[in-house]
Amino acid sequence: MMLKTVQSVNLLLRFLLELAILAAIAFWGFSAWDNVGLKLATGVGIPLVIAAFWALFMAPSARRRLRSPVRHVAELPLFGAGVLALAAAGQPAAAAVFVLLYALNKTLMLVWKQ
Repeated sequence: MMLKTVQSVNLLLRFLLELAILAAIAFWGFSAWDNVGLKLATGVGIPLVIAAFWALFMAPSARRRLRSPVRHVAELPLFGAGVLALAAAGQPAAAAVFVLLYALNKTLMLVWKQ
């Protein structure tokens, strides 16, 4: 019973990390530029493109979900973009925490075949 709870928490962490990618890129996009057009393009546009890609190809309910191991490889640049966005926005501690949480989560997901 305890393992099931921890596995559920790991899936919740995964979902929160996926949302954190979008939030990190939006944060970077709105803080990186003085131009309002660039703020909107990067702070709203890039997260929308990533969310659409995730919904179409990565989400568990996606009709065209990428198969493993392609899906595992495809997620690396997405999570990496979140980390880089935090670092570029002057949040190196948040970027480090993001990397650690992603590594822990991904390891557990692979071990538990989630």
